[in-house]
Amino acid sequence: MAECDVLQHNETVYIRMEPGEEMFASLRECAMKGGWRELWVINGVGSVRELVLVYPKNVALPPKIERVRIKGPLEIGSLSGTVRVEESGYHVHLHGAFFRKAENGYGGAVGEETVIFKGAELFCLARGD
Repeated sequence: MAECDVLQHNETVYIRMEPGEEMFASLRECAMKGGWRELWVINGVGSVRELVLVYPKNVALPPKIERVRIKGPLEIGSLSGTVRVEESGYHVHLHGAFFRKAENGYGGAVGEETVIFKGAELFCLARGD
């Protein structure tokens, strides 16, 4: 059955990532500094110089993951997901749509080692309790 929480005492968070920052490390650092247990990325814009997308290779659970590296620069058309505390630390789960000029679009689950190009701005909600 689906989990349904009434979210109270949330904070609106603006995150600005600078050129060369690794997206997952930056999100973990922001969540930790803010003392938030959960951070929901509502949307993000900007650009990446290297994009890593991850896809399941098959329908088995847990899935085996394939990593695809795409060299930029690419524009971030949309970015959303979560950052939350788990036993092993902060887990980042993002999905996005990325574009190269007017030629190619790429999308799916975003992976570690995605690096910011000129900058990125994310609008988020956070919960610390």
